[in-house]
Amino acid sequence: MILYGLLGIIVLIIIAAAFTTKDANRKAVAAGECLKRMEDKYERYIKENISDKTLEDFGLEVDAEQLSKSALSHIRSDLDGLINLINTNTFSVVNIAYSAQYFPNLIELTEAYFRTSQKSISKRLTEAEEHNLRNTALDAIQADVQKRMLNLNIGDL
Repeated sequence: MILYGLLGIIVLIIIAAAFTTKDANRKAVAAGECLKRMEDKYERYIKENISDKTLEDFGLEVDAEQLSKSALSHIRSDLDGLINLINTNTFSVVNIAYSAQYFPNLIELTEAYFRTSQKSISKRLTEAEEHNLRNTALDAIQADVQKRMLNLNIGDL
């Protein structure tokens, strides 16, 4: 009788592990898709706003800081979706198999927050963690905008 009990416990552990793995894979794919959408929106937005031809025609200067903040607000819904995905985490450790061009720092941070939320009692990100995620995205945007502005100035865009 004890063996049947142990066998039942082992089966429950295997089922729980399979569920957790499936949940982690689903969330990893969803997070990768969210990051891809963010990057696509960001790329389109930046290309529309930094164009050497447009700038030349109108003699305009680009305010890199304002453009960065504007780009962040443009992708905010996807960033909030990523935060909501992290907040719905249960017991899974998520490894995102997406290689980001503009936001590689977000992948590491998102994976870390998935691990943190797994261990947290509330399973939700704190306001400070959400703010940190947004600031990390803003830092990546500012770095890219500065690089693009430098390339624009030397004619490589």
